[in-house]
Amino acid sequence: MERHPELRLKVYAVWFHMVWTDSRRRWPEHLISDPRVEHFWDEEKALGRWYSDRISDGKHVVWDTFLLYPPGTRLGAPPESLLALGATIVEAREELRKAVEELERPRT
Repeated sequence: MERHPELRLKVYAVWFHMVWTDSRRRWPEHLISDPRVEHFWDEEKALGRWYSDRISDGKHVVWDTFLLYPPGTRLGAPPESLLALGATIVEAREELRKAVEELERPRT
């Protein structure tokens, strides 16, 4: 995000406890400090379960995943409208970077 301060993005970082280091007490609130990011703590893993039913096997919580929707997409939009999807975020960061840069290109 630092490379693209002018890009109009809205990022929702949803955090929940999946491994022993993921406690809310240890939550790195300032890990992503860009003002375009809203942070949420999802104790029940509701969002990870919701996506599990839609983009995964429905048995495992989706986590450490990025989902990129087109501008103007409303909350609850079907995953079919995704522009990009990847996991783990660190391993798929190049895919995410390319997808975000694609958003910058003028539409014809």
